[in-house]
Amino acid sequence: MNLEEEGRVLNLYKPVGFSSFEILRRVKKKLGFKKVGHAGTLDPLASGVLLLCIGKATRRVPELQSLRKVYRGRFILGEETPSHDAETPVQKTCDISDLSPDCLNQVKEHFSGEQQQIPPMYSAVKVKGRRAYELARKNQHVELAPKRVHISDIKFSASHWPEIDFELSCSKGTYIRSWVRDIGKYLCVGAYLLGLERIAVGPHTLEKSYHPDDLSMDMLVNG
Repeated sequence: MNLEEEGRVLNLYKPVGFSSFEILRRVKKKLGFKKVGHAGTLDPLASGVLLLCIGKATRRVPELQSLRKVYRGRFILGEETPSHDAETPVQKTCDISDLSPDCLNQVKEHFSGEQQQIPPMYSAVKVKGRRAYELARKNQHVELAPKRVHISDIKFSASHWPEIDFELSCSKGTYIRSWVRDIGKYLCVGAYLLGLERIAVGPHTLEKSYHPDDLSMDMLVNG
């Protein structure tokens, strides 16, 4: 069986510490595929479902990118970083003694549904042919255009206050780091993302994903 001629969508688990492109290259080299694409990146500090399209299945990338994503993670209130996650050190703190977990009810209402969201500067968005994160790392600030996204099914848990656990479903193009940043702005205390895992892309779930270290051609052919 020639998987490239047949085409295959591979539900892969991306570990923390690797970029989506690194995982793609590893799979390509390990299994000898010539044509492999992915249907939506994950940040290096995030883990979870990464869909790889092999051979003819690369034609399905736009279709797969449009599927809804489900994430779970944790953020902290009262602190900010330039990247809105743990990639960069905390640069600002704020007193949150006037806040209580009850504020999350307002947050859920305000940040559900259609949103205009500005991507983070530390992102792969292209600005005049260059990635925004390349400019950010050189302390060059540029204005990024807002994008329309949709966020739904938000669940919060404040059992580790001021760290907040969450689970949410969202549309293509949603940056969870930007969502967390905007929550911090809304509450006037700042916030940044501590950890993130993508647990589903459409029907492709974390429980059914392959770890890249376990991949083999026999597994894909017979699986």
